[in-house]
Parts: sequence; structure tokens; C-alpha cells
Amino acid sequence: MATTVAALEARIAALEAAAVPAPLVLVPPITIGELTTVPAPGSQIAAAWAQDVSSRVVQRFPSTTALKAWAAPNGAIAVALDTGVEWRRIASAWSQVTPWTSAIGGGTTIVAGPSTLATITVPADPGPRIIAASCLLRVDKYTPSDAIIVNLVCNESIQGRWEVPKLGIDVSGFGGTIPYFVALQFTNYPAPPAGTTVRMDIQTPTAAAGKWAIRTESYWNRLDVMVTPRGY
Repeated sequence: MATTVAALEARIAALEAAAVPAPLVLVPPITIGELTTVPAPGSQIAAAWAQDVSSRVVQRFPSTTALKAWAAPNGAIAVALDTGVEWRRIASAWSQVTPWTSAIGGGTTIVAGPSTLATITVPADPGPRIIAASCLLRVDKYTPSDAIIVNLVCNESIQGRWEVPKLGIDVSGFGGTIPYFVALQFTNYPAPPAGTTVRMDIQTPTAAAGKWAIRTESYWNRLDVMVTPRGY
């Protein structure tokens, strides 16, 4: 019996020893692609590997503020969960990957000469981007009036222009108007990193009172802008 117990204890000890994994060896890392810190098979996982891999996955942050506080290496990608916007690290700063959009209804205050109906300012961004914009305006003419010019302006440069023709007849006595619809757009405008503005302007040679009017509804008087990352 003593011999049997000893044999069983020896076997149990051998099984317990086999259940404990042998410590991984520490060998120099290998290179795969751009990573030079890849652990060799059977080697320990080094801290440098974990950090490098973390910079190459899409990280999630609870807010845009928390995301921008991460000083990631260039090329890193992250998502802000409060907005769902995706960002990438470029030139040691965060650039928005998700298209940036804005829309605004145009104003109705008109004076003789140029008047700005709507303005949208594009936020600064370190990445290469392009702008696409469009505007829509309805002009109702009642009595004889000169031509009216509508401009779509980006970064102080006219990117679209439309002339509402002069009216030589008086339709006010019939209780009606002659509507003119102005639709302008431009695409692929290279956006400077900061300070870019897009405007819808209207130029009138004379005062507008009693001769023509513009509609106030946003579907007849609006400016839309979209900014996307630029490809090459």
C-alpha cells in the first residue's frame, strides 16, 4: 500500500507540474510590415508592442474633448462616441474624417448695392479638404426693375453667379408676381486650413422697396456647405 500511495503522489506531482506553463522566453522582437516590435513566436509580449498596436486600431472615446487630448502618432484613427464623428491624426493634430456639413436660411434685409444673405464659416482643420456648396434663392418681381445679381462666394472669390433679368412690365395691379429661381453650386474647392467662409450675396443697383422681394422660407432662401477630406 505504501508503494502505491507514493506512486500516486508522484504522479499527481507530475500532473501538477505539467499544468503550470513554462515561462515564455524573452527574445528580440521581429519585424512585420512597418512594425519592428512584433513578439517572436513563444516570446513575451513587450509593452512597446501593445503601445504600437494601440495606435493602429480605431480607438473609441466618450467625447470629442477626450479624443483630442490623446497625443497619438500621425496616422492614428479614433471615434468620438458623443457625436459619432471619426478623426485621424495628421501633422500632429486631429483632422475630421466624417464630412462636416452646415446649412442656414438666408436673410431678407436688402439695401441698395451688395447685401449678404447668408454666411457659413468652415472650421479649421489640419488635413487636406475640399468644399462643396450650393444656394437657392427665389426672387419675386412686381414692377419694372433693373437686373439683380446673385453670387455664391467662397474665401472672397466668386464661385457662381446668376443674373435675375430686369423686368419691364408692371404686374402688381394683377395681384401676381413673376418668380425667378436662382440655384448655384460649386464643388472641389480646396479649403485652406482656417478662416474659410462661404457666402450667398445679392447685388442690387437700386433700392428694392416696392419692386421685388425675396421669400423667407428656408426652402427658397438657403445656403448649404459640405467639407470632405481631399483625395489625391
